Amino acid sequence: MDKQSGSHSPISAGLLSLTGGMLDAYTYVQRGGVFANAQTGNMVKLGILLAQGKPEGCIAALIPIVSFVCGSMLASVLGEVSDAHNLKIRHRGVLILEMITIVIVSFLPHTEAADTVTNILIPFVCAMQSTTFSKFAGQAISTTVFTGNLSKAAGSVCRGILKKDLREMRHGLFYYVVICLFIFGGFVETKMAVYLGNAAVLITLLPLLVTFAYITVIRIQIDSQTV
Repeated sequence: MDKQSGSHSPISAGLLSLTGGMLDAYTYVQRGGVFANAQTGNMVKLGILLAQGKPEGCIAALIPIVSFVCGSMLASVLGEVSDAHNLKIRHRGVLILEMITIVIVSFLPHTEAADTVTNILIPFVCAMQSTTFSKFAGQAISTTVFTGNLSKAAGSVCRGILKKDLREMRHGLFYYVVICLFIFGGFVETKMAVYLGNAAVLITLLPLLVTFAYITVIRIQIDSQTV
């Protein structure tokens, strides 16, 4: 098992990708049509709104982009500090922060101001997740932004077929499983929003809690073996 107590395992990749899809769908459907993770979509939307001369829409599209950048920067700093001091709680700490943020957001009303706060908080913790959890089963995989994953999946499958390399084929299939879980997360969150409204965001706590528990159990096992 990896030294990060399961945080780099395929199980964590799947659960966090599911969460990423859910949060993207939540902010898009429930909080003003912006993406929590897919900043490419927000940047395209920003360009379109600029061309259409809609400055108020530009601000709404820019907010999650800036917040995502800030979250990535903080996660990078924490990563450096964690590595320097050999801390083993960084991954779980990010999950706790993400879960607390989701609970806070679930209580925010559907107003323009509350949507703005949501589109600051959610992209911020999504960026921290993306930066902190970046490699699984030896492969660089994003659990929040999937254009790169799609390209890597196609490349791995093609190399596997051309070279008759089963390892490459497995890598490609792993990418596709993660991609499907992301899509499924978006599907589930959108459907649940119809029945639960704003409270639908709380569903994202389930995969995060399972990830946290899984990482904690593996960490305990590793610590017990090294005593």
